[in-house]
Amino acid sequence: MNKGVSARKLGISSPTPSIEGLHFVLSLASRRALRHKDLHVSHTFMHFPLPHGLVIVLKLPLFVSMMDGSPAYLLLYKALNGLRDTSLHWLNLLSNSIRGIGLVSDEIESCIYQGIVNEETALLVAYVDDLLLCCQTARNEKLVEKAIGKTIPLKEIGVILPAEQGGGALTFIGRRIQRGATDDSLSIGVDPKFLDTTFVEFNMNKVSNTVSDVASVLERALTDKSMQQPLTAAAYSRFRRALGKLVWMAQSRHDLKLFLSLIGSQQAAPTHGTEMAIKALLRFLHGDVGTCLRFPSPKYEELMIGAARHCILHSFSDASFVPYRFNGRKGITGGVVLRRWTCAIHCTPTTVSFTFVLRSRALCTASCISRKCSFQLILSKGLCWFGRDATEERTKDFVRIR
Repeated sequence: MNKGVSARKLGISSPTPSIEGLHFVLSLASRRALRHKDLHVSHTFMHFPLPHGLVIVLKLPLFVSMMDGSPAYLLLYKALNGLRDTSLHWLNLLSNSIRGIGLVSDEIESCIYQGIVNEETALLVAYVDDLLLCCQTARNEKLVEKAIGKTIPLKEIGVILPAEQGGGALTFIGRRIQRGATDDSLSIGVDPKFLDTTFVEFNMNKVSNTVSDVASVLERALTDKSMQQPLTAAAYSRFRRALGKLVWMAQSRHDLKLFLSLIGSQQAAPTHGTEMAIKALLRFLHGDVGTCLRFPSPKYEELMIGAARHCILHSFSDASFVPYRFNGRKGITGGVVLRRWTCAIHCTPTTVSFTFVLRSRALCTASCISRKCSFQLILSKGLCWFGRDATEERTKDFVRIR
């Protein structure tokens, strides 16, 4: 093992942007009414040349040989799908092609580029061969596209304009981003049909208009023997598929994270009670799957007063006090990080492996987790300071970028 050496330095990195990074980009885009353009690179790993000095030789399968029967080899001049370092070479090529116009990234979020182009804000999110470009003007969009297009061909997939120009919608890495024609706010969510196959698998015909009490179902399973039966192989596969989809959905539906943290604690050995809990959640989502995460525009921030205007990130935290038997009376902590009070950037529910003896210690642990999340989000942007507003009853930590 190469302890202390990153995968990127070893040349085998395949980084992707974090969901928090994408949320932060969208929060800036909604505030500044940025244009959005979804760009796709066809056959990404087969268009760009390998770095100078890098020699890669491929041995062809045994059924492909020279005329005399000797093995055949290929000397690569361009990248090829399947090479473990191709993703890193592509990212380096992209970085080099746009560095000249002022777009750069860092080691924390190596797939998110930001900079000032012609004295205007420009942002670029790269998810392998899908690019989300955010600029203030069409002129800068074309400038960035031209810089990338010199090396690889680009295809326009979708566009979102400022609200005064009609807004729009596009789908980026499986998430639908849209803006209306009356407000520059943005929303992100999954396709309304995202869970249709899951509903069919679980035979969901009933819709619940209230949020399901997942915890009570799991608690009842401790005393009801009929709910303690293990799932069959088919039921277990169905449960895992549903849980995976819900976890993906929760990246833009923070309200689901607490439910999934409870259900997820049973995934090692799910029972009929666990299946009933996930069914209860699905019944609620059957009529609520279209709910999106919204990033408000400056019109909303006009309502803010006082020192809150000048704070970039705000984090709230809370903790439970050994509430449930089904998870071994473990404590649950959580936190939410907001940008300028309006945009949910990151939410985290965490089940800790020890029991809180005191409520104060539970709150302290939750506060530390929330502070850590805030700090990680801005670690690459500069110095920061933490403070506390003593006028609020609950813990409130402010994080500000200097």
